[in-house]
Amino acid sequence: MRFRLLGPLRVRRDESWVPVGAAKWRSLLAVLLINRDLPVATSRLVDELWGETPPNRSDDLVRNYVMRLRRFLGEDGRTLLVREPAGYRLRCPPEDVDSEVFRRQVAEGVAELEAGDPALATALLRDALELWSGEPLADVPASPSVTAARRAFGERRDLALDHRIEADLATGEHATLTVELRRLLSENPWRERRWGQLMRVLHASGRRTEALEAYREFYGMLRDQQGVSPSRDLVELHQSILTAGHPHDRTEPVAATPAAGQGARPADEVDVLPVAEPVYQLPADIADFTGRAEELRELRSVLAESPTGTAVPVAAICGPPGMGKTALALHTAHQLRSWFPDGQLYIRLGGGCGQPKEPIELLGEVLRALGVPPGLLPVCLEERASLYRSRLADRRVLLVLDDAGEKPEALEPLIPGTAGCAVLITCRFRLTGLAGMRYVQLGPLSNRESYELLGLTIGRHRAERESSAAREIVARYEGLPLAIRVVAGKLASTPRLPLVAFLRGLREERARLDSAEDGETGVRAAISATYDALTPEAARSLDALGMLHTETVSDWMFRLLAPWQADRALDELVSRYLLDIDAPGYDGWPVYKFHSLLRDYARERLFERDVDERRGVLRRLVAGVRQVAEHAADRAGVYPVLPRPRPLTSRPVPPEVVRTIAEAPWEWLLSEKRTLSAVVPDLVGHGLIEDAVGLLGSVQPYFESLGRQRELTALWRLVADALAEDDPLLPRARLAVAAGTGESGDFSEARRLLEDVLRHHADRLEPTEMLQVRLSLGYCHTGLRDQLGAVREFQAFTALAERVEGVAPTLVVEGLCCEAGVLTATGRAAEAEELFDIVESRLAAVDDPRCELRYLHGRAQHDLRLGEPARALGRAERGVELARSLHTALAEITFLGFAGEARSRLGDHDKALSLLGAAHRRCVEIGHQSFQAMALTRLAEAHERAGAFSSAEETAAQAVTLWQQLRAERLERTTTEILTRVRQRRGQRWERPSAAS
Repeated sequence: MRFRLLGPLRVRRDESWVPVGAAKWRSLLAVLLINRDLPVATSRLVDELWGETPPNRSDDLVRNYVMRLRRFLGEDGRTLLVREPAGYRLRCPPEDVDSEVFRRQVAEGVAELEAGDPALATALLRDALELWSGEPLADVPASPSVTAARRAFGERRDLALDHRIEADLATGEHATLTVELRRLLSENPWRERRWGQLMRVLHASGRRTEALEAYREFYGMLRDQQGVSPSRDLVELHQSILTAGHPHDRTEPVAATPAAGQGARPADEVDVLPVAEPVYQLPADIADFTGRAEELRELRSVLAESPTGTAVPVAAICGPPGMGKTALALHTAHQLRSWFPDGQLYIRLGGGCGQPKEPIELLGEVLRALGVPPGLLPVCLEERASLYRSRLADRRVLLVLDDAGEKPEALEPLIPGTAGCAVLITCRFRLTGLAGMRYVQLGPLSNRESYELLGLTIGRHRAERESSAAREIVARYEGLPLAIRVVAGKLASTPRLPLVAFLRGLREERARLDSAEDGETGVRAAISATYDALTPEAARSLDALGMLHTETVSDWMFRLLAPWQADRALDELVSRYLLDIDAPGYDGWPVYKFHSLLRDYARERLFERDVDERRGVLRRLVAGVRQVAEHAADRAGVYPVLPRPRPLTSRPVPPEVVRTIAEAPWEWLLSEKRTLSAVVPDLVGHGLIEDAVGLLGSVQPYFESLGRQRELTALWRLVADALAEDDPLLPRARLAVAAGTGESGDFSEARRLLEDVLRHHADRLEPTEMLQVRLSLGYCHTGLRDQLGAVREFQAFTALAERVEGVAPTLVVEGLCCEAGVLTATGRAAEAEELFDIVESRLAAVDDPRCELRYLHGRAQHDLRLGEPARALGRAERGVELARSLHTALAEITFLGFAGEARSRLGDHDKALSLLGAAHRRCVEIGHQSFQAMALTRLAEAHERAGAFSSAEETAAQAVTLWQQLRAERLERTTTEILTRVRQRRGQRWERPSAAS
């Protein structure tokens, strides 16, 4: 059985060449022939046949195609195409495949040419080229292997043709070569060797002027379109033709005549050594290089495409450890090889590990690579630098300097002197002092690029088969190329391991770093190389960041966690790309971001330190956060029902910083909330329970105001579970759990927990804590529709608030308004009016705008329930004005909602939708989900009243989804009723267009 690949795919069967029927059969056979006598995995065959979108049961389809291909091959099919443990193998001797025959005949022809028999070489090479019948694998659909094979076959054919022309030149066949070479150059004008062959043929035929014109034509094309010069071989050939030397002789460049006024250089100086041949020192390119398209374009523009005048273009690739700086540098350098025909030098500087090589040593390495014998190397740095610049003068060389140190003066001697060269640097430090250097800072890969990188290593078919697990795996490494490569390599070495099983192991604390560890090439090793070079203050500061659970840290919090020489430590960590400056934060100061794997590494280091140091970091964090939170609460108008925790003894944050943060209290909380939540388990784990209680007490009003009650309750429960039965903090923690449960809507469980607190801890509760019990019980009875119980508890709350010394007047107003609200809901409006009158009479004496705000809230709600929208509107508008003066976002949202509802009931639909839309946008700004759901519910009702049923349906559906997420079943049912009613009314013929909200 024989096969043809050098043209349309054909099989020799029954003494004739026949095509292969179906396209998938051709693809399968082509891939197996390209990998002749090697096993090909089924997963790879799937990738070759279908690319990134394989069909279901693709393995079965491959098996079916193999069976049909065996039948097509006839009796020999089963012995030729055999099953392997992981895939299939095509067993075929090389003499039965035309591409292998071609390779063998070309090798024999080249050997004969080198042995001095050009006639036999010509015959062998012509026979080899006769095997071609068109474009290789012309009728096979494109796939990675087929495309690569076509390219390789084409390059081999071009080389064979070059050797055949050389053989014809040696035999004196000049007459027909001129026409053939011009035809070949018209098809591919960039093949420099054929321009040289054409010049030699023309010169040997006595057409010296045409030979020189051919050189000028090629030279002009290179200069105008590529910006480069011909190779030294072609320049020397041109010189030999100019001087009428024999065209096959290689002559040395003619020494330049000294300019007027200059003395002749001594003959024994090293800079008159012959110029070295091109040197290519680059390590191999990265086979699975992924992404970085924008960075590649920028580097290409800087190093090769943009005019620089007489300056040497210099680009620096910088970024954190493990971000792929060297990989990008090598990939860029390989792509730019045609721009630098005189060589590409690669030098490891060793600067990142704190042991950089000296410039004089580096220059010695480069000069030896450029052909300077070791015995002729100058002794001093200046002379070596001068010789180095002379050797590179007027040449096009790319210099890759890998892992530069932080001292730019060490790089200056390595910068060439002429603009034909270019320099590409990788560095872990912020280099300054090199004029004109372009910085390309690397960030993480995108999720798509990370997934693609994983698929290239483990096989796209395997990644697609468990795409959900594969995407979560790469997401856990947040685009860090080194980590993804290491993990992908481990997965590739265990092909039977399900990705979901590997993912399961990543959920432990140290698992991410452990899984990205591969001896000396893992993420820990990469970070350690930079970490070990830090000063003790900077290393200690970085360790302190391990106490955070975010990938950003504000300037004030960094100084809080690491007060020792904070400015110097910040500068050092930023200059080494361990921290990166992000956009200014809520306080106008910088925010520093870092990779989460670096945070995990810092946490490991922190936990290797003394436990007292860890506790010190936690206590500083708690003290600073409480100091900011309690000051910002006044600025935000957030007033806790529970009393504030015990006064702070330590205030580590400067007062001016606290005042700045308090200008944007909601932004502060949303930025730091994740850290505030995550630090509580660390406090409990270190036995700092009192600090945890103090922290939760200080930030509790914020969590409640943002509707994060379930999250807050879970933290209080964690603290309560860690306390002993006789601990004086236990009643406080259990009370917070009970109150939070009620705020979350589970009124039955909350009432049970509150009664349990009364039963076991009543004698240990402070008066203010008893107030919280009564108020929370009142809310629970209200939620359970037990109006009598609710009134009883609110009355008990008000009576106690009036007796307890030092209680804010707002608590008395709170109790009276809550009681009035229950009375209104039960139809006892007259009694409710009496209570509101009592509150109103007290407001003048109290002179507290917060009391007025609470009164307006209860009275506006009362008016709306009684069907008095005009009266409610006046109170709501006053409430908006007062809330804005107090900077109370939640109160502002509430009164905007009341005003919008009142306007809607009065028929002013456009104004109503505008007010309710403003309330909704404000909810989104501060991130309060339950208020957002309520605003959407009111908007849906307003759209319905306006006759805009489509907008009403859309808005109500959004509200239902939010109530479901918040698990607020009663409010979800109410909003679902609105949605059902609106959908029924959409059948009406006319619908009023919705106003912009």
